[in-house]
Amino acid sequence: MRWEWVLAIVAGLMIALFVTVYVILSGYDFNRFKPQIAQTVRDATGRELTIGGDIRLQIGLTPALVVENVSFQNAPWGS
Repeated sequence: MRWEWVLAIVAGLMIALFVTVYVILSGYDFNRFKPQIAQTVRDATGRELTIGGDIRLQIGLTPALVVENVSFQNAPWGS
């Protein structure tokens, strides 16, 4: 009987933790990193990176950052 209570409490705490992390990450504004990302790419490659869309978190079995409307400047020797 005591183990059932312990397992129920642990399960409840884990669910509360997952919900808290989900709420925090869902409300986080990843778009504020656009200038830093573009500058880092420019420093590393010497070419312009333009992020026209939003950066958002897609939560699932494999979480991902989804970025839309991205363009990357061609190399001077490329076409």
